[in-house]
Amino acid sequence: MSKHKALGRGLSSLIPDSSTPLRDGAYLLCPIDLIEANEEQPRRHFSEPQLRDLAQSIHQHGILQPIIVKHNEQNKYTIVAGERRWRAAKLADLKQVPIIVQDVSADRALQLALVENIQREDLNCIEEAEAYHQLQQKFSLKQEEISEQVGKDRSTIANYLRLLSLPSDIREDLIAARLTMGHARALLSLKNPERDLQRVKKIIAEKTLSVRQTEMLVQQCNQPPLAEEAHQPPDSPFSGIAQIVKSLSSRLKTRVEVKSLPKGAGGKIVIHFQSDKDLKRLHSLLDPL
Repeated sequence: MSKHKALGRGLSSLIPDSSTPLRDGAYLLCPIDLIEANEEQPRRHFSEPQLRDLAQSIHQHGILQPIIVKHNEQNKYTIVAGERRWRAAKLADLKQVPIIVQDVSADRALQLALVENIQREDLNCIEEAEAYHQLQQKFSLKQEEISEQVGKDRSTIANYLRLLSLPSDIREDLIAARLTMGHARALLSLKNPERDLQRVKKIIAEKTLSVRQTEMLVQQCNQPPLAEEAHQPPDSPFSGIAQIVKSLSSRLKTRVEVKSLPKGAGGKIVIHFQSDKDLKRLHSLLDPL
């Protein structure tokens, strides 16, 4: 498949210079019912409060930036850029809106919709990651080329794309803002996600851990098993150490280490905590009186 041409000037080539008045014929007023959303629009979640605020502004001042559309096969118009303004205009009960009609291919329209939404910087992180993925897969663009088109570092784009490897329930938590991108990036660092991911997610939710605290928790999970756990003789008083550690960790809901001395000569227990609040919680568990 041949590589699609880069966007170049992108949306700026379609939108008149906002510093000068629109010339006659630069846009036209169109009945709002003749305009349809783009089914491949990368944005899936529109904030209702923000739409209502924008609708109020449109009601008072009108739409200051025309909506870019293209003709479709139903003799209507499909939005290329500006769906948020269109939705708010409908909330404001506008009967017609200003549009600029552009003769662009479906692929070009999708590219422009993706780039416009990314550049607005109000997509949630999963929507943005999926937009980058679409640019990669549908248009065979490399991360460096996407970087040039959207004006973001290649490493930033790579970090967003990595989020798509997370399980669906974690991605849903990101969309719903129950987790931040910082939390998600920490979770991506787990060396054994099959074993640790859901447990760490539960701890984050229960303790409302900060990103830094989550990073520390992940580091603890990534530590190799203690050598003494793997080499206890069957008759050692610490032969059941792994089960003891598991039981203590489960009861205390934190990482616990048991370090034994040679030949059963005692040892020590290390109980990890994430914050002063967490320490007080552990103290109440260990010394309820």
